[in-house]
Amino acid sequence: MPKITVGDISLNYFQVGHGPDLVMIHGLGANMAFWYPKVVRLLAGDFRVTIYELRGHGASDMPASGYTSRDMAEDLTGIMDSLGIERAHLVGHSFGGSVALHTAVLHSERVATLTLADAVVKALQERKTLRDWPYWMDVLKAKYASLGIKLDDGVEFDADMLQKLSDPRLAGVREDSRNSGFFLPFGSWNGGRKAAAMWQRLMSETTARQDFKDVAGLTRENIAGISIPALAVYGEHSMFLDVLHELSGLIRCLKTVMVPGRGHFHPAVKPEFFAKALKEFIKNNSDGKYLAYADGANG
Repeated sequence: MPKITVGDISLNYFQVGHGPDLVMIHGLGANMAFWYPKVVRLLAGDFRVTIYELRGHGASDMPASGYTSRDMAEDLTGIMDSLGIERAHLVGHSFGGSVALHTAVLHSERVATLTLADAVVKALQERKTLRDWPYWMDVLKAKYASLGIKLDDGVEFDADMLQKLSDPRLAGVREDSRNSGFFLPFGSWNGGRKAAAMWQRLMSETTARQDFKDVAGLTRENIAGISIPALAVYGEHSMFLDVLHELSGLIRCLKTVMVPGRGHFHPAVKPEFFAKALKEFIKNNSDGKYLAYADGANG
């Protein structure tokens, strides 16, 4: 895969397709495999799709610091500059949604539309543990236990939970999860042991653990100033539905879509549903202006 130098670091990227530019940003602990090939395959016929790996992830460099959503937004615009992308449709999953949001706040002229797939935004959700997530208590806890993974109900669904799931002692369990019927971070889908080892290193050798918790200027007030057409796609069982509720009240040009029966990682497990919603949204906003859907702008 080719790399782009942004500032003093190199970031791994891949580009495919023809048409309007669409840039996709994965979440924490993931890499380009979150989007490729499943989601990208469904979009490359309509867009020139660019995917890349956040600093500290995949084959991108792991500097000692610079892991806030603001830092990552500047990385993104640096990639766009290097590739000659003046303006793009941005798509971000989980923490990647915060990166996309922060890019829209800092460089709105570079963003044609904004799609947030189960975006996690620190300023919009109070601290929550697994105990506060009904789907964990009712369903997922038992599924994890069936694989031999036991997590304390007091753990937050954030970098700390990923730290526990990346434990090298769970490598065999993670690799056996392919047929478990649900998405498991650091499973075989994204390089498994290598991705888990990178996460362990990221947490121990850099400022990432602190940086990921930093609002870094992505405040309610700044988010409320976004006037770009936006789409929020969240899983019915997501732990971050509070974020969706807050976004609906802050971004006046927001269309919301709920993925039935799915949770936080819905783009990876329901790629056809996600790609269809994304393409329909961009089609209806191709002139850069928000066009209300038949079922309502915030439905």
